Amino acid sequence: MNKKAQATLEFTLTFVIMVTLLFGLIKIWKGSSDKIIKAQLDYNSSRKDAGGGAATYDDGGVVEEPDLDWNAVPADLSLPSGG
Repeated sequence: MNKKAQATLEFTLTFVIMVTLLFGLIKIWKGSSDKIIKAQLDYNSSRKDAGGGAATYDDGGVVEEPDLDWNAVPADLSLPSGG
């Protein structure tokens, strides 16, 4: 009878320890997942939208776009024939 009680006690203690470790592992897993999600959301909100206006330098100066005339094509421009 004494050995059966010892086995039950050992099983119960082992079971409690295993459940505690499992819950700890799940909590760490969920916490790291939440941290990664929060970091990604913070990163996305700090990014500038594509084509959202003129870029700025760290000191606040605006990056000017060059004044290009894309319609200025030389009159003697000849394209190679596809033949």
